Amino acid sequence: MSQGTGTTSAAPSHDEADSGPQQALFDLIRTGRSFSGREKNCCFLNLRKTSESGRHFADVSAVSGVDFSDDGRGLALVDWDFDGDIDLWVANRNGPQARFLRNDSNATNHHLGLRLRGTASNRDAIGARVEVWLTESETAPLVKTLRAGDGYLSQSSKQLVFGLGKAKEIDHVVVRWPGGAAETFDDLSVNKSFELVQGTGTAQLWTPPTRTKTLTSSRIKPPSESGRVETILSARVPLPKMQYESLQGKTTALRTHFGKPFLLNLWASWCAPCVAELKEFTERAKELRKAGLGVVALSLDTLGTESSTTPASTRALLEKIAFTEVTNFAAGHANARLLDKLQIVNDRIFSLRLPLPVPTSFLVDSSGRVAAVYKGAVAVDRLLKDVGTLGAKLETLRSASLPFEGRWHRPPNPLRTYNLIMDLIKKDFLIEAKDLTERSVRELRRDTDYPQLLARLGNEEYERGLVDESITRYREALKLDPKLASAHLNLAVALWQKQEVSNALESYRAAVRYDPRSLKAHQELATRLAQLGKRQEALGSFEEAVKLAPRNGELRANYGLLLLQLGRQAAALEQLRNAVRFEPDDARVRLNLGLALIQDDPETAIQEFREALRIDSTLDAAYFQLARLLATHPDAHIRDGDAALIYAETLAHRTGLKEPQALNLLAIAYAEAGLFTDAVETAEKAESLALDGGQESLATEVRRCLKFYRAGQVCGRR
Repeated sequence: MSQGTGTTSAAPSHDEADSGPQQALFDLIRTGRSFSGREKNCCFLNLRKTSESGRHFADVSAVSGVDFSDDGRGLALVDWDFDGDIDLWVANRNGPQARFLRNDSNATNHHLGLRLRGTASNRDAIGARVEVWLTESETAPLVKTLRAGDGYLSQSSKQLVFGLGKAKEIDHVVVRWPGGAAETFDDLSVNKSFELVQGTGTAQLWTPPTRTKTLTSSRIKPPSESGRVETILSARVPLPKMQYESLQGKTTALRTHFGKPFLLNLWASWCAPCVAELKEFTERAKELRKAGLGVVALSLDTLGTESSTTPASTRALLEKIAFTEVTNFAAGHANARLLDKLQIVNDRIFSLRLPLPVPTSFLVDSSGRVAAVYKGAVAVDRLLKDVGTLGAKLETLRSASLPFEGRWHRPPNPLRTYNLIMDLIKKDFLIEAKDLTERSVRELRRDTDYPQLLARLGNEEYERGLVDESITRYREALKLDPKLASAHLNLAVALWQKQEVSNALESYRAAVRYDPRSLKAHQELATRLAQLGKRQEALGSFEEAVKLAPRNGELRANYGLLLLQLGRQAAALEQLRNAVRFEPDDARVRLNLGLALIQDDPETAIQEFREALRIDSTLDAAYFQLARLLATHPDAHIRDGDAALIYAETLAHRTGLKEPQALNLLAIAYAEAGLFTDAVETAEKAESLALDGGQESLATEVRRCLKFYRAGQVCGRR
């Protein structure tokens, strides 16, 4: 029977989380959903008093002209043309990504513009509160606060513009500067801008600068819908391992086509544009071959449970248009796994992750990397043009990938396959991820992402029971980055499972050395050392772990148990009581405190064991300790045979009446309750089970107690 608890490691740790509200939100966007729910932009007019309808604001979205369907993000207010009314700059997630909305209202109301400059406070006077008192008004002043930011990723102009309505005179302005000091400014007039400098008390007339750039109005004309997408990639994506079935029914690796460029074409016989596309490939096959381009046409006809198309009918259609006979191009049938992997590649290329349409084609270079993607039928002329870019430099590819010209502020980024490999892992394509990782590591050995990627692959292999493979993967990662603490830690877990104790300890120590802030590394090293009887060394690791997580009740409980084993009773009790304080609802923490209290305070120990069972009624160790204490304690005030019998019977039945130690305890409880016949019968069964299980010492102890039970006496009191 287990009488205590300890921390063990079931699996390696993962370094990143792929879920949560933010990830769910991004997934919605990538599948064509909207942050804003496709709500149009809104604008509300402050009525400054309750209207007859009971509303304080009026919706003027349409009449103001701001009701665009853009997915708006940032909004900045500014008097851009210095005419006294507020203009808007709007930033959008989608296009157009920036809009300028000039306020051209015909109102004849007056205004006041103010710029603040702090001297004793911060220079921009951020946080200042400005009150404008009007001569002709008996109401409260107009108030604005100067802010550094007033919206999501937005900062409006630091010039404060006050709409004065029909008022023609300003009595005075009060500025409460950051820090609380108030200052009054007089002699301000309407329809002008002033600069207020802290400590001067005088408003200085400010002349706005002249705009050198004229903004002209325009209308965004969205591109016409053609049903086709033709995209050259500025950074090419390697194709993972995949197979298809040839027209002759032979399983063929797509990689056999690597070495020269080819077009991977997905088509279906029920798709008219697909058939027309194949006919054009056939008619212009000589031009394609002369350009060095092959075609691998894979039919989707046999996918799906409701498909009525057979491989024979697919072959018949291709023969009818003479595709294979004339072109010498490859053809076959796609399978679901191939299609899933191509979808992963597509989703890594495009932010908008929609299912692949039919037809879809991938232009693949001689190294097996996707150079262009075509959704919808692609013309041969376009293919011939794009084949000419396959040998181009990265800078040229980036320019060719965009439909407009521009200037670049930095060189193009090199290809990173890390995210694609992670996508494959998430979709359970572990073999493909491993293969692509090995290819990438060979090509980009210095990329800092790849050691972590190898370690992540090791985690996935470990979780699938491939422990030897995971050990190999962790060691490969450490060859690239010997200081990768997470790989050392996960390697230690796998080595421990393989019972390579000394190597596991070496890896645990390396994990601690390279990441002294790793709680998991300290905690696991401490636990392993304690299990091996290296208690003094384990003590140091527990101390470091407690420093990192002082409120971790389970950690303190295990630390306390180790102190108890070393005979440091007072220190152990301190740790265990703190453990209960931090984790009052942890049954095992309560159990450990009870174990520490058995000798000096058995009554409190009993309370802790009972509390542990209240929290977790399946905790066998708590039943065991309660039954033993209540049946065998030398103090008659503590012993309670009837209560001991209840706990002992529960434990015996929970273990299926097949655990000799539990049956021995039940026999002791029967005797304490005066049921000696039951005690003899139970003890005889316990002795037999102990002998069958090779537990000679337990069998001897049971045999000794049987003499007492047969004589009508109790046994086992301490």
